[in-house]
Amino acid sequence: MPPVRPPPSPKSKPYSPKASRTPKPGPRPSLRASDSAPTDLAPSGKRWTGEEYVALFDHVAVHGAAKFEAAVPGRTKNQCYQAFKCTVAPMCRAMLAAKGEEKGKAAAQPAGKVVKEEA
Repeated sequence: MPPVRPPPSPKSKPYSPKASRTPKPGPRPSLRASDSAPTDLAPSGKRWTGEEYVALFDHVAVHGAAKFEAAVPGRTKNQCYQAFKCTVAPMCRAMLAAKGEEKGKAAAQPAGKVVKEEA
């Protein structure tokens, strides 16, 4: 039979490991990406322009997606990396996928040939 513990004295509280780790009440920071600032905003609040995106795309086409130093004048290396990763690359992938779907539909029906559907 296990030993019986005596009841705690009224002057002291029993030790609770959870009590010492509970966070202080107050607003908790959200970790969801949707609650953060838009990715096309610089820390100064300046939005990326179309010309900057084109310059970034051209820089990556020449130098590769690993060298973002001085890719766009007035933007930091991290800003260029984030803009490419979060905006330019996904947009290019989506456009190429849409273009591939259009080509697939066009290839299914050769030009000038009319396909009659049988009922």
